[in-house]
Amino acid sequence: MKNTIKKLLLTLVLISPAYATINHTIPEILAQTDKMAKVAQAILENPEVSDTDIKSLVYRFVLFDEKIYGSALAFNPDVLSKYPRLSAEKHNGHLLYSPYMYRKTPSSLSFINIGHIRPNQGYDYTTKQWYAKPAKTSQPGWSDVYIDTGAGNVKMLTYSVPVENLAVFTFDLTDSQENRREVRTVPSKSSGVIN
Repeated sequence: MKNTIKKLLLTLVLISPAYATINHTIPEILAQTDKMAKVAQAILENPEVSDTDIKSLVYRFVLFDEKIYGSALAFNPDVLSKYPRLSAEKHNGHLLYSPYMYRKTPSSLSFINIGHIRPNQGYDYTTKQWYAKPAKTSQPGWSDVYIDTGAGNVKMLTYSVPVENLAVFTFDLTDSQENRREVRTVPSKSSGVIN
């Protein structure tokens, strides 16, 4: 099974360029998000998936384009017991696990697990719009603009894609006039409320 995960991650390398040098359009990034969600679903078919496997997934996606501020794979707390190798933590009676890679500066990436709640870091993501809405409706979409206190710590908007009933795969854009303008051009099927 571990070889299957390695093959999927190799496929991911082929899907996603090694370095973010191209300025993709938002529709191109959305298409890539759908591909990444399918890779995540295939990886999650293996209960032996590891923290490193998931971290590689979100890391590669952030590198896909400079516009992408961050990316997460936020797990459904009800399925986390199926994955003994993941470092989930219990909070308010349920397990949380959401690896998040983000741009700390334009030239450096940083990693946290949003579900590992510490002072000034992490939170119960199941209460946040970017997770709760797609988890409930099984539909992809944009969040409203928000300040991601405890993770990315900037004003952003998030596009989320449910991965079956297992997780929600996301990418974040910083809140800028240019990003808002480009998101508004996306067909309504893929968009949420953007002010």
